[in-house]
Amino acid sequence: MDDPDSVPAATWKKLLEDNEDTDPTVFYFDKAQKKLYLHRVLDNRSITAAFLRTQIDNFCSNIHDTADDWKFTK
Repeated sequence: MDDPDSVPAATWKKLLEDNEDTDPTVFYFDKAQKKLYLHRVLDNRSITAAFLRTQIDNFCSNIHDTADDWKFTK
């Protein structure tokens, strides 16, 4: 992002609100790199292929479902 300070507060607020719906996937902003990230953490102990597939599918859904809210980064 060239100028993150030019992004309206309502846009940032929407991303924060999205975090509630996408948990454990969350948006976060790295100010040093001026990049917005969508991040998902999961416990990898005793992971199965089915569990991993579900997590990947859920993460992809999070990306798709919130795409309109982060399109300003393109």
